[in-house]
Amino acid sequence: MDDNQIIVLCLSGEREAFESIVKKYQADILTLCWSILGDKEEAKDAAQEAFIQSYLHLNRFDRARSFKNWLYSIAYRRCLDRKRKEKSSKEFVKKWIKEDQSGNKGSDKTIRVENSEIFGPILKKLNVKELAAI
Repeated sequence: MDDNQIIVLCLSGEREAFESIVKKYQADILTLCWSILGDKEEAKDAAQEAFIQSYLHLNRFDRARSFKNWLYSIAYRRCLDRKRKEKSSKEFVKKWIKEDQSGNKGSDKTIRVENSEIFGPILKKLNVKELAAI
């Protein structure tokens, strides 16, 4: 059964039919996401989001085109969204660390933890989630 036949089944209400799409493309989509994100767990999440998005929007898919390419473009956009969120989160955390509670930058009372000899190198190794937790 080809992709278009499976899509017709999905659109007619047979949710289980989409499982064959997932099985067919999951390894390729995960590889794509992993190559973009560089983190296995993030890649798994992005791949799952891509499959969910594709399922929810199957009615928008133009069956005259390649389903594989459509699915890849969804996965690619999910990865870019995650990278944008990661970048903005990092910028927020860095700004937050640099400012003291009153919002003044460079206050004498502000402890510059990120520039200290002990904590600076450690903080630079943390990911966004770890920095946010601190």
